[in-house]
Amino acid sequence: LKPNLALYGAAASAYFSDILLWNFLFPYAVVLGTSFNQMGLIRSARNLFQNILQIGWSEFSERFGKRILIAIGYFSSGCLIIALLFSREPLQLLVLVVAQSILWSAAPPAWSSIIADYTSLKTRGRIIGKIGAVTRFSGVIATLIVASVTYFQPGEMTVFSFTVPFALAAAAAMLCASLIGFAKEAKVKRAIHGISGIASPLLDRNFLIFLFANGFYWFTMSFAWPLYPYVSVNVVHIAVWQIAIISAFSDFLTSVTQPKFGSIIDRFGRKPILIVSRAALSLYPLLYAFATHWLHLFAINVLLSIPISASNVSFSAYIMDS
Repeated sequence: LKPNLALYGAAASAYFSDILLWNFLFPYAVVLGTSFNQMGLIRSARNLFQNILQIGWSEFSERFGKRILIAIGYFSSGCLIIALLFSREPLQLLVLVVAQSILWSAAPPAWSSIIADYTSLKTRGRIIGKIGAVTRFSGVIATLIVASVTYFQPGEMTVFSFTVPFALAAAAAMLCASLIGFAKEAKVKRAIHGISGIASPLLDRNFLIFLFANGFYWFTMSFAWPLYPYVSVNVVHIAVWQIAIISAFSDFLTSVTQPKFGSIIDRFGRKPILIVSRAALSLYPLLYAFATHWLHLFAINVLLSIPISASNVSFSAYIMDS
């Protein structure tokens, strides 16, 4: 299959939605009065449900189709993002985040599978890089729109400061759910795998090592996750438009470099680039500890967007190869 406009449009609108939700959800939680313990619980619940349920969703997509899972994931995500605008208590936010994470988790494994339909082993890195560049560029547009609309908002952030990014995120999610129906997917007859089929990759020693290393990496990084929004809101006193500017420049640099990294990993291999990029990303929590101004956060995120670009492409390609 060759990538068509519907695929690029669905990918762009999906990332448009995801980047706005990801950038503004946790600052919103801080403004809502969420405690540090509650923030850790929200983060943990989001990560748990988004990851562990992908095993079942991936099997479902193999049986019933990938596009329908993506449509379900993003349509439900759009509805729940709208509901976020009306949450005024940390407990309400937790319930909505869990619900959104459960339903949205249907989309990522289906996305990976449908992208694999458009690639071969030799061209995988380049195609992933091109699609990644388009999606990241949509993130630049999303955050620039938010920055331009919210630049003149007076005073410190309130819950109403997040109306624009959440409304745009919800609309983009529903657009993705509509566009994915016009994309194509390979019609390949597959046996029903069941539990044994899901567990079969665990018999591969190299894949087990990869899972352990990746799990340990995210386990260690998770200790710092709840701190980032508190540093941004309570220490730096960041504004909504500043969050948007940081994201726009970071995504622009990622968008420009992803196609190049796609070619590099096709030539030199996935693993070396993945190792180097993940090592560089370990600087995130160290650098955030010294941030006192929003320009410090700007510099950190823009500089580390380059290893993020390399990590995204090499990780996706490595998974598809496996």
